Amino acid sequence: MKSKRQRKAPNSAKSKRQRTANSAEDMEKLCLPYELIYEILSYLPVLSLLRFKTVCRLWRDTIQDQGFVEKHMKMQASLAIACNGDSGKTPNPDTDATAESVTILCFLHGLELEKCNSTHTYRIKNPSTKQVLTLPCTKIFVLIMTMCFISTSHEYKLVYLYLDELAHDRLGCEVLMIGIDTSWRSIDIPEISYDPNFDKLKDYILINDVFYIIKGSENGDSKLICIEMEKEQIVLVSIPSNLFSDRDTIWPLCWNSATLSFVNIVKQRLHVWILEDYRKKRWGRNKIDIPLTFLKDFPYPGEDLYIRAITDDILLFIVKAEHVIFYSIKSASVKYKASAPPGKKLLFINNRSTLVSLSGMQPVA
Repeated sequence: MKSKRQRKAPNSAKSKRQRTANSAEDMEKLCLPYELIYEILSYLPVLSLLRFKTVCRLWRDTIQDQGFVEKHMKMQASLAIACNGDSGKTPNPDTDATAESVTILCFLHGLELEKCNSTHTYRIKNPSTKQVLTLPCTKIFVLIMTMCFISTSHEYKLVYLYLDELAHDRLGCEVLMIGIDTSWRSIDIPEISYDPNFDKLKDYILINDVFYIIKGSENGDSKLICIEMEKEQIVLVSIPSNLFSDRDTIWPLCWNSATLSFVNIVKQRLHVWILEDYRKKRWGRNKIDIPLTFLKDFPYPGEDLYIRAITDDILLFIVKAEHVIFYSIKSASVKYKASAPPGKKLLFINNRSTLVSLSGMQPVA
């Protein structure tokens, strides 16, 4: 006689097959379309995405895809105001107190262009993915350096100006295309004298692949150096002597998300002059006058004032590295303001947390 277990075995096997079929059917119903998974992943932080690369080959390939990297970058917040208690010194982005001291020169697409203070070498770092690219050696007297993204070729390029003592104290310029150039390349630059005792590169801004630099001088001879990053050409524009009442306190500003302008403050009013065409060296005829009544709460900050355009309507003011104000041009009112705690300084960080990885990048040691 068959035991009770033996008699139930066929039914048990049938039930197991049925449960397996039902489970597969349920899983198929629960599985999300790939397009939706792609969209959800684009909203996640970088650290989560780095972990999710191990889920399966499809997710790994998706997260590493250049199109996904660019989409994810657009979804990330790009503005942060942080406090620093180190009297205005650029903080080390690493948490390890024994790490090498660096100065961050600029931010772009989640990348940091850094100068290592002890070795005077330069590198590009993605602090989110913990990858770094050490750049080739530069000239000795580097004055200013930045990087940009060439939208037509989807390449990253760096440029720097240096003091060429062999050419009787004139400015020199070199560029580097990441992933293509193995060393810096010199580009032609108009003869620009530069005396470190009297001249200085006061401020700079990058707009639509053009790098604008203000060269100031004690003799009042201010010039605008315009470097076309894609074409690697340089144009010099004289800043008219009658344009501003005080050319020592002027700032470059991106106007309407596309055009370079210069601004200065006269009696709590922002005066804006637009450079309509830097190639033709043509300035706008009309001055734009914007009231800044909130400045009555601060003694005139002079060079301790930092101004940048956040949108076509919102301007960012950082006063004496202690107060931050977001100001609306249309409504002529302050939308947001805050102050650093006593003894601390504000840091303006315009950067995203991204997956961007450049050719030659290696994990941080």
